[in-house]
Amino acid sequence: LMPAVLTEFGFFPAIKEYLSKQEKFYHIRTTYRYSDQLTHFSFREGMDVNLYRLIQELIHNTIKHGRAQSISLVLLKENDNLQLRYEDDGSGMPDTSPMPRVLHYRGELMGATVKRPGSSSGLIYEFTIPLKRIFQ
Repeated sequence: LMPAVLTEFGFFPAIKEYLSKQEKFYHIRTTYRYSDQLTHFSFREGMDVNLYRLIQELIHNTIKHGRAQSISLVLLKENDNLQLRYEDDGSGMPDTSPMPRVLHYRGELMGATVKRPGSSSGLIYEFTIPLKRIFQ
């Protein structure tokens, strides 16, 4: 199902709105940055929803299991890729939990390379997504 906020506001403002709601409701600090260059592209059908849901999954895990105080989400254009970096300062996530499989599946739908850099605390995920796979 298409989240109404995507249709109403567009992807980047919708993410900002979603983070703002989580921040207020769960009392968690959020940082959100994105490259203005990305706003000039049009998403291929369904790719905005998939990316939105991927970000929701990350945030939901942080709030439900991670006991984090802060979340950072950065979306940048680097060469011919969209770079998504998600980081929180919570308790992390074991590799054996179902969440990594869900994130890899969503990433694969977009042709993403998914990395989970090691961290002594918190959760870090990096997605490198070819622009041509998600934008027209």
